[in-house]
Amino acid sequence: MVLARLTLGLALLNRRAAPERDRGQKLLADVSEVFLSQRHSLGVLPIVNVYLAREKARRGDRNEAIQLMMSPLSLHRSWSGVGGLRPVLTRY
Repeated sequence: MVLARLTLGLALLNRRAAPERDRGQKLLADVSEVFLSQRHSLGVLPIVNVYLAREKARRGDRNEAIQLMMSPLSLHRSWSGVGGLRPVLTRY
């Protein structure tokens, strides 16, 4: 179910109408919380954060966007090794 919400959120963020983009941003924020709380699909979380950051930057909140873009690094530091994330981020 969470992956369906992720897909819908991504689609809505690419719409022109502000209410649809608002709904997409809310869906992606909820999906991000589920991924973090359940330690589920952590490899997808950076992608979710990039889309959320893009929307925040579009709305003028560039500082928040930068923090979201940096969050994979903090995730790596706090949960290194969870779900195979560490090898992906440190292999090269």
